[in-house]
Amino acid sequence: MDFSASKFIIDYRNQILLETATNHAAKIPESSSDKLYNSIIRIKPCEEDISGTGFFLKLNIKDKKQIFLVSCNHLITKDLVDKKKEIDIYFGKINNEIKKTIRLDKDQRYIRIFEIPIDIILIEIKKTDNIPKDKYLYPDLNYKNGYNLYESKDFYLAGYPANKNERCISSGKIKIISNFELEHTLDTGIGSSGSPICLSENLNVVGFI
Repeated sequence: MDFSASKFIIDYRNQILLETATNHAAKIPESSSDKLYNSIIRIKPCEEDISGTGFFLKLNIKDKKQIFLVSCNHLITKDLVDKKKEIDIYFGKINNEIKKTIRLDKDQRYIRIFEIPIDIILIEIKKTDNIPKDKYLYPDLNYKNGYNLYESKDFYLAGYPANKNERCISSGKIKIISNFELEHTLDTGIGSSGSPICLSENLNVVGFI
């Protein structure tokens, strides 16, 4: 199936995700937590004293499968891209991580920045980046049939909230408010920006923080 990366990002990130005080807190199976922990990365722009979360999303675009690093443009800014700066990405638990470095060079890879309020950056991943295949996540395409299909579902959010100094997963619900706003009961914190929101049943991505 052909699928537009831009369409996916705009459809999902146009949803404003609002935190609520009550967490649904469904039990998270170990198999799901292992997969999500394996699929998220901690991102630190070089020479910057900030960090956040990202994940690798596999999309089928014009019958060609492509991998993108997805995160927020308040973490990986347009200025960093314009200056062709590097970002460090970390796999695994904090203080026991594997580090890779990616240069933000538009001459070498496709990079798309979506402006506020979308707050997202899409960075093409090359074979030479040597990203393990088991780290890829996939979009959920049921959004085409309406977000109301998700109202009764359980969701997981995986990320690196700095206040906990560790990768974490929370569970919760999403409630539809309108075509452009969602409420969620997933726990987040500073550093969670760029965390994927995944369906509990198949871990497909429906959006991100």
